[in-house]
Amino acid sequence: MTFKIPFYTVKKGLISQVVHSFICFLIIISLSSNVFGQQWSVEVMGGVGPTFVTNARTPANLNSLSTSMTVGECFGIGFSDSLSQGLKLGFGFLYAIHNESYYGQTANGDLFKAKIKLHFLDIPLLLRMGKPLGPFFEIGPQLSILLGANEDASINGVSVESNKDFSGDYSNLNLMAVAGFGANVPVRKNVSFNLGFRLGYGLTDLTNESVGGTNHSLPSFIANSGKYSATNRIYINLLGALIFAIP
Repeated sequence: MTFKIPFYTVKKGLISQVVHSFICFLIIISLSSNVFGQQWSVEVMGGVGPTFVTNARTPANLNSLSTSMTVGECFGIGFSDSLSQGLKLGFGFLYAIHNESYYGQTANGDLFKAKIKLHFLDIPLLLRMGKPLGPFFEIGPQLSILLGANEDASINGVSVESNKDFSGDYSNLNLMAVAGFGANVPVRKNVSFNLGFRLGYGLTDLTNESVGGTNHSLPSFIANSGKYSATNRIYINLLGALIFAIP
């Protein structure tokens, strides 16, 4: 499936500024943890759950547009420090796949299906409140770095795009708000298991507003159809982690 709408180039200066600020924030938190911290932990984690984007309107040249339920997954490693009894500060590095699936009918009556797969490096920085073993609640920001974006599309059952790269349609950086809850259970000495839900909501635009002409992925085409409409990334993960306390 081919769409022709304007193209947008991300301002590298803004990206560098955001990354620099986030790194400085991590350094400050790390130094604070070294002063007040009690015990570090290493977490090996993975999760799965539904993925969404907020922009789902029907462009003028489509008769209909619907979205299918999509599921994404993530896995990675995290580090946390106990600031006090019942209060931990943690950050992590997760490889995340965010899927979106669309189907509908074009203006001339053709049936189409399109699936976009977005790849991110998610870097959450979360404050976790709760007992070391028991229920917990966590909240904080997350920086997501786009690693890639590919789309498969078909018209009347015939493939017209296969794993086509549309990385230029999306912002290289996405700032998100993250909240979660769950519980920790002991496994053995210095080892526990954490299971819970984590919700992420994009605070910055996922797609790029375009000012030139090129081919675009379906989510970007929707955002740029008529008056530009920002797109927000949303995910809900069932997340599990094996936690190793460093004595």
